[in-house]
Amino acid sequence: MARFVKRVLLFVAIQLVVLGYVVWAGRISDDTYYSAMEDKIARLESIEGPRVIILGGSNAVFGIDSQRVARGLAGEPVNVALHAGVGYGVYLELVEAHVRAGDTVVFIPEYELVSGVASETIQAEMLASCPSVRPYLRPDESRWRHWKALLDHESLQLVHTWTHNAFRRRRSENGVYYRGSFNEFGDMVGHYGLPAPEKESFGPIRITDEELTAFLDRVNRFCDRCESAGATVCFSFAPIDEERFEQSRETLASLESTLRSGLHAEIIDTPSENVFSRDEFFDSYYHLTEVAARRRSDRLNVALVGRVAMKPTEQVRR
Repeated sequence: MARFVKRVLLFVAIQLVVLGYVVWAGRISDDTYYSAMEDKIARLESIEGPRVIILGGSNAVFGIDSQRVARGLAGEPVNVALHAGVGYGVYLELVEAHVRAGDTVVFIPEYELVSGVASETIQAEMLASCPSVRPYLRPDESRWRHWKALLDHESLQLVHTWTHNAFRRRRSENGVYYRGSFNEFGDMVGHYGLPAPEKESFGPIRITDEELTAFLDRVNRFCDRCESAGATVCFSFAPIDEERFEQSRETLASLESTLRSGLHAEIIDTPSENVFSRDEFFDSYYHLTEVAARRRSDRLNVALVGRVAMKPTEQVRR
């Protein structure tokens, strides 16, 4: 009996050592890609006057120079975009909670966001790295449902993340998916000057009528709330590579027509105006290189001028 107890205690001790190592070595860093959302929220809340708010998925992270977009406009730039896999709801909820009179909101969703794609794994990873996002990720959940979600699946995702971090190689020096790759405005700049890796084609865009109806319903409620708060919402199409554009011409024409007739926001460009050659993308056919991102940002700025509030000096000059 004594030998059995010793073996049990030894087994438990070994498990505790392993668990301790996993928790210590695999703890979630405060320098992850998702933890950048903490800085974005902090900037959104710290600006006292009007803001030019960029929201969307990673296309608006890699493909936007916020200062260029906001040049001459009445507002300080803040880019709250991060990852399409989180779903568009989190970005709309976040801005709805902070929007105020004088703000300009530029919504640039990926086509996958329009179709309503969201990943529970990515949502859990974001929650683990950025707890501040919970009220916007699941705004309708009660405190009990928050705890239930944690116990049901978020805790397992957390353990998986700890274990993965504990035994994998740390971020390489050339990696760009971490908090330090963002500038003060929330734009990704870590990929500037780096060679573009190989990329996989996305294939034709597919959006069902049901998905588009749901998207319009939610985004229009967002636009109406922003308008009632005294803010202006503008919609821009995401960048797309030439091959995918050609594969999706009919879908894009139908999408643009539906949005122009039913969206409660001003659409400031067209899908064709956001077509880029393949060598203008970095590691994904949504992520623009530095030069392409700046050119796109300048075009957005030109499209916004005259549609949104301008700085007083710019109004006189123009």
